[in-house]
Amino acid sequence: MRLSFALSVAVSFVAQICTAAEAGVEAAAQAKAAWSEETRQGLACEDAALWSGGEAVAEPKQAGQAALRWAQHVSNSSLQCLKAPTDLSAFNGMSFWLHSGVANNATFMIILDSPREKGTMSYYSTKVTVDWTGWKKLEFRFRSFGKAREPAGWDKISSFRFTASGWNQRPEDESVWVIDELDFFYDPKPYRPAIRSGSTSTSRNRPWPTSPPSCGPAIPG
Repeated sequence: MRLSFALSVAVSFVAQICTAAEAGVEAAAQAKAAWSEETRQGLACEDAALWSGGEAVAEPKQAGQAALRWAQHVSNSSLQCLKAPTDLSAFNGMSFWLHSGVANNATFMIILDSPREKGTMSYYSTKVTVDWTGWKKLEFRFRSFGKAREPAGWDKISSFRFTASGWNQRPEDESVWVIDELDFFYDPKPYRPAIRSGSTSTSRNRPWPTSPPSCGPAIPG
């Protein structure tokens, strides 16, 4: 009797998890469906006119007809998407491809401004250290982002930008970065924060290693 009750509770718990996961995936799909064509083109890095600080290049690229080149960081330290979504509350992460010609540990910040009140610079942010050459896909869960001065919320994003200056960074012109296929997503797997040993991170932005409970057939993303 007790085993039957425990099994019933477990089945109910898994069903709730699956229902929540399906609802999250569906909400993200609906949010993307509402994006304008300019937003889609901007995030796909197909049109440099939808960005400030970058130029379109045919190669290298990951997909489509073009990618976005960001160079000369001393005089051009910021790259901003002019048509980024302002409501990201249906998502819990973002990703993009970045191509680097040198692995010199140069850094840039990802900044999503979300002012709570006029005159206060409130935002979500994270730093990227470029220690590779060629293409690399970067994925970030929103819970890994830092918060400055109580941002208004993921549903109130006023601007989305990259910057190689500020935040104890020193812009340099050796680095030439190409960005492509920027996307926002909803991942139903639990988020696992970085595990640190001293000052060294041994994992970053990883979901729990175990798979979530099976919810039947895969849900299209």
